[in-house]
Amino acid sequence: MSKWEFLELNSKGEPVPFSGSKAMPWIQYALESAANSKVPDPKFSQYYVNCSCVVLDKTSNIAFSCQATVQGGNTEYGLCQALHGEESLVTALKSVMGDNYKSINTYTVIIAFASRFETGKVPTCCGNCRDIMRDTLPLNTMIFGGHPNGGKVIVAHLWDLLGDDYQRSKTVYSGGDFLEEEAKRKLGSLNAIEVMVGDCLELQNDIYFPGKPNPGRSYVAIIGRPGQTYLGAHDVMCDYHPIYAVRDAVRQVRRDPGRMLLFSYALVASRFYFPDVMYKDRQHLLELNFQQECLIGREMDPPVYLAMYELEDGEIKIKRIVKTSVKKWLPFAFSPANFGKEFVQEATAKFKKMRQ
Repeated sequence: MSKWEFLELNSKGEPVPFSGSKAMPWIQYALESAANSKVPDPKFSQYYVNCSCVVLDKTSNIAFSCQATVQGGNTEYGLCQALHGEESLVTALKSVMGDNYKSINTYTVIIAFASRFETGKVPTCCGNCRDIMRDTLPLNTMIFGGHPNGGKVIVAHLWDLLGDDYQRSKTVYSGGDFLEEEAKRKLGSLNAIEVMVGDCLELQNDIYFPGKPNPGRSYVAIIGRPGQTYLGAHDVMCDYHPIYAVRDAVRQVRRDPGRMLLFSYALVASRFYFPDVMYKDRQHLLELNFQQECLIGREMDPPVYLAMYELEDGEIKIKRIVKTSVKKWLPFAFSPANFGKEFVQEATAKFKKMRQ
């Protein structure tokens, strides 16, 4: 009998009993392999991300590699810098599969996590790791998160961890002069939005940005509260460790001389396309929101506006704006709150001290 209780997410994102899979023996094997991974070396955080991957032939249900599983884990170095577990796992998987990796979409991919960090919360993927998995693995990749000693395991697919369905997002502007009233109160006039986007573009350092294959990933960001806006733009360097636009704006908020961390909205804009905002960048906004939740003692979920613009005679013209929110934008999030109640209390005390 398995020491793990398997749950899957229903259409509402709620955990329900796992309906079963012919790959179940491999799923449990992957979890055992993850629990035994010796790769993690979290010098600073002591947050172990033990992970393992199995690639199955869809027709025979046999593992691709004679090694059966590929193990990975997080390695921390420098000053709170880390090679994440999923990054190491994807690299190891490519090494094992060789040229066969080009046909990864024809396989069933299973990824298992067995975090040793005991908070009672089932581990999930951070924004950075969602980025690398989205770009390198099939969207139907099965992802299992649990603890080595047993307990609940949440069964999800990679697509469950992504929040990019703009068709379901509320449209607050679609051309003409009408801007939905709440958005207008937050953002100001369309002309004001266009001016802010232009100001952001002047801050952008993107000489290394390739343009293809994801032009929507070139975007600017604005974080605002009544009477104050903070501008963010990409700073892409030759070492390919860029500062993304949302993070850039988040840094401006934190450096406000008045230390007024509260924000009431974020706006991200891209030319021709809806902004394809990196999940790592969404993570930064989520953590800023966590910080303000600690300070005011209640949960918040500020709106996030995603805008598409074009250039007309050299002038920026907003074409469409849709609305989501900080938490909808990063479903099943890896939040600092995952570290447990004691960590949240300590973080709250430090945040309040910083404001004194």
